[in-house]
Amino acid sequence: MKLKSINIYLAVFCLSATSLNAIGGEVTSTWEDNRNHEWEAECIADHQRHPNAEFYLIESMLKSACADRLYGDTPSRQHLGTCKLARLTLAVTEQDVIDTIDYCRSTNGWH
Repeated sequence: MKLKSINIYLAVFCLSATSLNAIGGEVTSTWEDNRNHEWEAECIADHQRHPNAEFYLIESMLKSACADRLYGDTPSRQHLGTCKLARLTLAVTEQDVIDTIDYCRSTNGWH
C-alpha cells in the first residue's frame, strides 16, 4: 500500500514539475517574441547615464527601466519605467540609484 501511494505522489510531482516548466517556457518565449531591439537601443541611447557616474550598475538599471517602459504589462509598470529612466539618467552613485527606486515606487502607488 505504501509503495502505491509513493508512486502516485511521485507521478503527481513529476506532472506538476513538467507543467510548471512548460508554462515558464511559454512566458519567456512570449516576452522574447514581443521584444523590439530597435526600441530598446533607442531607449538606451536617449537615456545615457550621467557622465560622472561612479556606480557601474546604473547602466544595467537604465536597461531595466527601458524594459519596464516598453514592455510593462500594466500602465503602472510603464509609469514606473518612465520615472526610473528620468531619474537614473542623473544618478551618479549607488545611493542615487537606491533613492531613485524608492522615489519611483512610492510615487507609483507601491507603498
